[in-house]
Amino acid sequence: MITYEQALRIARAYDPSYDYVIDHEHAYEFCWEAPKHEIGPHPVFVAKESGELLTITDVIGGGFAHGERQGEWAISAGPNPQVSPERGLRDVVYGAAVGDALGVPYEFRGAGSFTCTGMASGGAHNQPTGTFSDDTSMLLATCDSIRETGHIDPDDMRKRFNDWAMHGEYAVKHVVFDIGGTVSRALAEGVGRDDVRSNGNGSLMRIAPLAFTDASDDEVRAVSAITHAHRISTESCVCFVGLLRRLLAGESWKEALERNIPAGDEFAFLHEVASWPQSKVRGTGYVLDTLGASIWCLANTDSYAECVTAAVNFGDDADTTACVAGALAGAVYGYDAIPAEWIDVLRGKDIIDACLFA
Repeated sequence: MITYEQALRIARAYDPSYDYVIDHEHAYEFCWEAPKHEIGPHPVFVAKESGELLTITDVIGGGFAHGERQGEWAISAGPNPQVSPERGLRDVVYGAAVGDALGVPYEFRGAGSFTCTGMASGGAHNQPTGTFSDDTSMLLATCDSIRETGHIDPDDMRKRFNDWAMHGEYAVKHVVFDIGGTVSRALAEGVGRDDVRSNGNGSLMRIAPLAFTDASDDEVRAVSAITHAHRISTESCVCFVGLLRRLLAGESWKEALERNIPAGDEFAFLHEVASWPQSKVRGTGYVLDTLGASIWCLANTDSYAECVTAAVNFGDDADTTACVAGALAGAVYGYDAIPAEWIDVLRGKDIIDACLFA
C-alpha cells in the first residue's frame, strides 16, 4: 500500500500547488481551491495500491473515487503522522555521505588503477578513514538552511556555504580540504557562474535535500545558480531532484528517469546511458558525466554497496560520483542497506544528524 507521503510526492511532481487531500477507499484525491487554477486538471487522484497518477477518465472508469471518504486534511498538516519525511531524508543524506567518504581516498586516480571495496584512508587529501568532503558539507549546509528557515532561501544557503568555505562549518573537525574552482569563484564574487565552462558537478552534489521540499523547478534552478548558473547545471539539478522524488515514491529507476529528462540535445544521452558499456561511462567532474555515471551505477547494480563502489571505481572525481550515486541508492535501498561497518567509521555523524529536517 502506497503511503500518503509517497502519494503526495507523486502529486507534487505533477503540480506543486495542492491545498488539501481527501482519503478515499482506493485513492488519495489531491485538490486545490479556486481560483488558484482556472484551468487544468482538477482534482488529481493517486491510486493507493500502485501509486499511479490517474486522470479523471481513469477515475470514472475505474471507480477510484467511490467508496467511503476516510478523511480530509490540509496538505501542510499532513494526514499520516507516522510517516516521517526525515526518515527518507536520512536515507538519502547518509547514502550520499557514505559514498562521498568511500571516494575521497581515490579522487584524481584513473579508472582501473585501483579497486574500492570499502572505507580507506589516505589519497590525495591524506584524510582519515570515513571522512566526507565538500560534497557532503555543502549538502548539509543546504539541509541546515531548510531546517532553520523552513523554506528555500538561496541567500541563506550562500551564507552557509561561505561559513563552510571560510570557517569549516559542516566539515569534519572544521577542516576544509577540497573546494571546486567554480564554487570558490562564485562564493567570492557573490554570484553564480553562468559560462559554459562552469558546468562542474558542484551544485548537483548538494541538491538532493530539495527533493524533500515543495521546491519548484525554478527554486531548484535558483539553488543551483548560487554557484552554477549555466543551463546545463541548473537543468541537471532539476532532473536529479525530480528523479529522487520519483524513486522515493516507489517508481522504478527507468520510469523515474524517463519522466525527468530535460529537453535539449545535451541531455538526450540519458535515454540510453543505463545500457552503455562500462568503458563508456566517465567519472569526471563535468556535471553531465556525474549525472550519467550515477544513473548507470544505480541501473546496473543490485545493492547500495555495489552502486557506490561502482561509482568510486570510475575514478577521477570519485567522491562526487559516489556521493550523487549514493543519494540515489539511499533513496532506493534505504539507510539499513548501507553496510554497518561503513556507518561505524563514518566521521561527522553528529554534524549530519544535526542538519536533518523533518
